Amino acid sequence: MRLSRQTALALATLLALLAVALGYMFLRGKEPPPEVVQRVQVPVPIADIPVETDLRRDMFKQASFDPEQVPKDAIADPDDLHGQFALQELPQDQPVRPSAIASRSTALAMAYGIPENYRAITLPVDDVSGVANFIRPGDHIDLLAIFTDTSGNYSTVQTVLQDVLVLAINAVTTPPEGDQAKEEPEAKPKSRRGEESRTATIAVTPHQAQLVALSHHRGEIRLILRRTGDRRIESLGRSQSWSLIGSFPVRESREPALTVTETQPPSWAEMWGGPPVERPPVAPEKPKPKPSKKEPAVEVIRGSSREFVKPEQ
Repeated sequence: MRLSRQTALALATLLALLAVALGYMFLRGKEPPPEVVQRVQVPVPIADIPVETDLRRDMFKQASFDPEQVPKDAIADPDDLHGQFALQELPQDQPVRPSAIASRSTALAMAYGIPENYRAITLPVDDVSGVANFIRPGDHIDLLAIFTDTSGNYSTVQTVLQDVLVLAINAVTTPPEGDQAKEEPEAKPKSRRGEESRTATIAVTPHQAQLVALSHHRGEIRLILRRTGDRRIESLGRSQSWSLIGSFPVRESREPALTVTETQPPSWAEMWGGPPVERPPVAPEKPKPKPSKKEPAVEVIRGSSREFVKPEQ
C-alpha cells in the first residue's frame, strides 16, 4: 500500500511530536529534586519576661524558625539561659540574644552580685583589722568583735559571724587575675596608714546586718581571713580578759562601808561571768519622821489675843 504525500507528511509530523514529548519527559526525569529548607529550633520565652528577672528553664519553650528569621548569635541551648538574668525585657516567642542576658556578678554592678536573700554592708578596715590588705573580693572571712567596759579594765572577744563572703574591698569587686594574682602573695604588702580610709563590703543576712552594725557601734571589729575552701562553722565561746590570768584580783575598798539600799543592775561583765564591778556606795536614806498626832483644841480670840483651849473630856 502506497501512502499519499499528505499522509506521509502528517505521519512524520506526529512521530516528530511524539519524539519531542518523549525527550522532554526523559530530560525532566533527570532534574534534581527541589531543595528542602531545614528549620531551626531555638528556645523562646513563653510570655514576656520583665527586665532584671532571674531566668529558669520553665520560662522557655522550643520554637521552629526558618534560618533567615533567627539572628546568627541567637541562643540555641536552653541550659545557657538557666541561672542568668534579663538585662532587658525578653519578648514572647522571640529568640534571645546573648546581649540581652548576663550572669550575676559584682563585676557588672554591686547589686547584681549580692547572693539571694542577702544584703551588703560596709565596714572600715586598716592594716590590722583588714589582715594587712591581704583580703580580696571573693574571699571568706570570720568577724570578731572586741568589747571593753567603760572603765577600760575588762574586755571580751566574741566571734560574731563565720564564713562571710567578701563582695568588695574599697570599690574593687573582682579579684586580681593572671600574673598579678600569682605575684601578689610574694610581694610585700604596701602599708596605707595615713592614706584614705579603706573599706570591706561583705554579704550578710538581714539579722546578721544588725549584729554587724551593733558590734561596730559598741566595739572594735577584726576581720579574720579563712583558708580557701574552708567553709566550716565552729562552736566558739567568748574570751574574757580576766580569764587569761585565771582569776580576778579582789580590790579592797578603803572607804567606810555603807549600806546599799538601792538595787543596781549588773554590768555586762558580770552578766557574762566576769568579776563584780566596783560601784560607789550609796548612803542609806534617812527615815522620814512620822507625823505627830495633834490633839483637838478650840481657838479662843479675846480682843487682839488668841489662844487654844483643850476641851475637857
